[in-house]
Amino acid sequence: MYSIDGLKLSICKSCGALCCKHFPPMVTVFDIVRICKFLKIEPRKFIKDFCECLTLREIVSKSPYKTLKIYVNIIENLLKPRIVSLLEKTIFIRFKLIDDHCIFLNNDNSCKIHPVKPMVCRVFPLKPYTSILEGRLRIAEACPLSKHPELLRKEFEYFRIYVQECKTHLLVVLGLDFEEVLRLIEYLMKIHDELCKDVWGGAQSASTH
Repeated sequence: MYSIDGLKLSICKSCGALCCKHFPPMVTVFDIVRICKFLKIEPRKFIKDFCECLTLREIVSKSPYKTLKIYVNIIENLLKPRIVSLLEKTIFIRFKLIDDHCIFLNNDNSCKIHPVKPMVCRVFPLKPYTSILEGRLRIAEACPLSKHPELLRKEFEYFRIYVQECKTHLLVVLGLDFEEVLRLIEYLMKIHDELCKDVWGGAQSASTH
């Protein structure tokens, strides 16, 4: 008899890991801290080896979706020029794709960093309805798990954390260049060490499990 996690895994594998192909996940500074601690790697090397850093304009220009371009144009018309200028120079970080699939995807469609995979992956097939800042969600119908919402209890719980981390991430990185973002990540890693020592007795944060 399958456990809930075992059943989810069997359903998840049935689609061939479509969510890990074609679309590189965008990561927050909090994701990077957890992954770097897990891999025991320095943030600069991690970003250089596994990620690409893009401005919002570069992300839009590389996107095949016209709707994304239209959406960004609407945002620019609604926001004050100062906010738009900050957004345009803000660095966004996402995983690299290798042969059109996530750099952390194994040949058997498992994840190399599953215990600390990015929050955007952890909550899938839950997705923001429009903007992550709005906090509303929808279920991606292309995912076979969308037909089994009763199995998504953990994903719904993590979605609240995901929204909060994304809001905080955008607040602190808005207008920062790469070196400034890197210094922020390095500082967060030091804080992470202290928090783990004080709160978890040296163990990893519960959010990584």
